[in-house]
Amino acid sequence: MKTSLYHIQLNVSNPKISLPFYKKLFSYLGYKIIDESENHIGASNGLTDFWIISTDKKYLDKKFHRKSTGLNHISFKVSSKEKVDIFVNDFLKKNKIKPLYDGAKEFPEYREGYYAVYFEDPDRIKLEVTYIPSNKEYKGTIAEESLIDNRILNELEIINFKISNDDNPADRWHLYTINVSKEEINKISKKLKSTKWYAHFWKGNDVIAVFKDKTFTFKLDDKKTWKPAIDYGLSIGIPKEQLDFVID
Repeated sequence: MKTSLYHIQLNVSNPKISLPFYKKLFSYLGYKIIDESENHIGASNGLTDFWIISTDKKYLDKKFHRKSTGLNHISFKVSSKEKVDIFVNDFLKKNKIKPLYDGAKEFPEYREGYYAVYFEDPDRIKLEVTYIPSNKEYKGTIAEESLIDNRILNELEIINFKISNDDNPADRWHLYTINVSKEEINKISKKLKSTKWYAHFWKGNDVIAVFKDKTFTFKLDDKKTWKPAIDYGLSIGIPKEQLDFVID
């Protein structure tokens, strides 16, 4: 049985200190506050929820220690080493939070290329922002509606999900942001519907656009190289405004 992580609850000793800390952290990491009171917040990125809740007074004498049985730390994964460094500069330094273990660096004892920064919340719960190299070197967006069989999504590394804002439910797209290898891109091309659909993937300035059994590669910053993909998309009925190959 395949599952995914739904939510994590952390109890905090002082909500007046910890809730503002986590609201800032979650906002920076792309989570939205979905519920809150003076004693709790709930935050979600659409895939995993966090609930930060004030500890019941009768348990306040029992302090957290990460070396004890139970939770040791929580890691948030990012897509590059640069984003770890940006987090250090834009969040930890600006909020005067001291990193552990001499700051952001590689931890080869975990795996080759493992790059992370560790820090603590007000209760000394250890938190981590991590980059892990992967053969899934391309990032991309794929609409569930474009697939002949949406079960292929079970095989892909999904990192984000959203639904388009169309008023008519029948017009809404279910959009998945994924990390993929070149082999998976070729597989996706074979699973796309034959008309009016495409998916695209990027690695830096390199873009791969795939239609049903048809693939185009081009440079993001050179729109002259987009022309074969755009011409083919138009030939199968895709509106020109949808052939914009947006990346994030």
